[in-house]
Amino acid sequence: MSETNEERDLSELKEKKMKEVVNHFPWFLTLLIIGCAILEYHANHWLPDTLHRSDNSENRFNIENARGHLKALTDLGPRVAGSHTTEVLSPQLLIRLLKQIKENAPKNVLIEIDEQHPSGHFFIDFLGGINNVRIT
Repeated sequence: MSETNEERDLSELKEKKMKEVVNHFPWFLTLLIIGCAILEYHANHWLPDTLHRSDNSENRFNIENARGHLKALTDLGPRVAGSHTTEVLSPQLLIRLLKQIKENAPKNVLIEIDEQHPSGHFFIDFLGGINNVRIT
């Protein structure tokens, strides 16, 4: 008989705990929604406005230019490691874009583009070896 009373007490305790959790859930959900709304409001007012090509601001980030460069890079095809696209075409595109940026930069901005073609004591004979580009 005592086991059934203990089991009953345990089940009543579990039900009571569950009711407490269920009673607190609407408050938690309300606070979560309010917190998300506050974060969203501040994020929209802290971030800078998006620039478009018509804004002609050369020294600020322009989303349309960035998407155009990304599209040109992805239009080259799949960029599997060691492929012609990854090792030859993509670096050529990036270097060409960097040279355009260097030519259009204000005179007081110094941009150096350093192409590195290292060699070593290890065997790397795919597509001409390793290529690095450094911009300072």
